[in-house]
Amino acid sequence: MPVSEKKISIANLSLWDENARFPDQYYKSEEKELINYFLSRSDFKIKELIEEIVLDYDLPHLEKIVVWDNSEELVVLEGNRRLTGYKLLANPEIIADVNTKLHSYLLEKQSILNISNDFKLDCIVSKQKELCFRYIDRKHSKGNNQVNWLEPERINYSKRRGKENHNERIKNAMTNFVRNLDLPQEIINEVLGRGYVTTFFRFVATGPAKEAYGLSTNDKGELTYSDKDFPDKLKVIIYNVLQKQDFEGKKVDTRELNKNPQIKNYLDSVKSEDAKKVETEIKENTRENIFGEKNVSVKVDKKTKVLPKSIIFIEN
Repeated sequence: MPVSEKKISIANLSLWDENARFPDQYYKSEEKELINYFLSRSDFKIKELIEEIVLDYDLPHLEKIVVWDNSEELVVLEGNRRLTGYKLLANPEIIADVNTKLHSYLLEKQSILNISNDFKLDCIVSKQKELCFRYIDRKHSKGNNQVNWLEPERINYSKRRGKENHNERIKNAMTNFVRNLDLPQEIINEVLGRGYVTTFFRFVATGPAKEAYGLSTNDKGELTYSDKDFPDKLKVIIYNVLQKQDFEGKKVDTRELNKNPQIKNYLDSVKSEDAKKVETEIKENTRENIFGEKNVSVKVDKKTKVLPKSIIFIEN
């Protein structure tokens, strides 16, 4: 068979020196050098990975290591970070002379897990390198065909697990409140979707908004507010976020307004009467096709590239 599934001890698995994460000069480097390179890059998050390995040690592996059997050694083509984490836990002495602080940390974690180089990982093994590459393509080029959760979905998960904190309660209540606003459904979906929801929540679910509008939640988890004009102001904020500018042409983006005082200044500038402008913009850009379906072409400053495809479809 071209592919087999096996449990292989970490001592018999080798890091791949041609892994895309390694610069060219690491080709044919010894394993210790490869591990030290991983540790030198904070963005590879090896320590965080080790934390997760220790935390979830009792769970079966969700994802298998992909191994190329080249007849001389078993080379891990996919899973080099994970293999590094396990090798460090099994043998902290690898870095004893390089990072004493991490070495002490690994000794502490090793005493909890008590794993050795005989620890086995679940592996997919093939002698066909190209077949192994297909797994890499699927994971790194195609993202395993997964669709990552957006913040509203992560909050829903926390809520349903009973681990929702105060900020998450506000965001969850805000999401439900927005979904019931008198706005086209596709505009609502857009502002709560990828590319906009993070900016939106920074404006409406953090300290400045809580203070400006008296935001909180009741016993039912519903959004409460002390500013009677909040629903209209929220419509304006939503429209501004999608446009990335207010009605005076000033930028509305938390990458630009990234401090609480700046966000507060923006919120103070939002006028409830501008909700009429939002309604007018939507009405003026609503068209009906021959099937009776309505669509809204939202006017966007070309420089801001907001609302991909610029067309929002609304059902009658």
